[in-house]
Amino acid sequence: MPVSPGTRIGAYDVVAPLGEGGMGEVYRARDTRLDRIVALKILPSKIADDPDLQARRTALGVPPSLAGCHLTQMDSYVIEGHVPVDDILKLLSERPAARGLAVPGMPSGSPGMEGGEAEKYDVLIFSADGSSKIYSSH
Repeated sequence: MPVSPGTRIGAYDVVAPLGEGGMGEVYRARDTRLDRIVALKILPSKIADDPDLQARRTALGVPPSLAGCHLTQMDSYVIEGHVPVDDILKLLSERPAARGLAVPGMPSGSPGMEGGEAEKYDVLIFSADGSSKIYSSH
């Protein structure tokens, strides 16, 4: 179900849609607690309630070493984990030959993981063959 700009979901004010696919809808939103722009993903219940997320990761070509806690598709790309919205926008703008972006694990300080001591983390760009390299560092 599409969400209109201006809608508040928890602490997030929806600004605009970023994309949608079989894994849900992604919106540009403002985190009102931290006063910064984030990517907000909304999963359809058929996916949110599905225990077989790993099977979808495998089907989408996400290497097990890059697994995070969230998965979506945007256009022809896969986004895995807590990827900052600016990196997603850059990917969609530049359109590199890649399968997608990933932030493995759940690093403290990444979008959605604020509150503790922030750690440095990398956003990785990965290919269909499973190879990856650093796309950005935070």
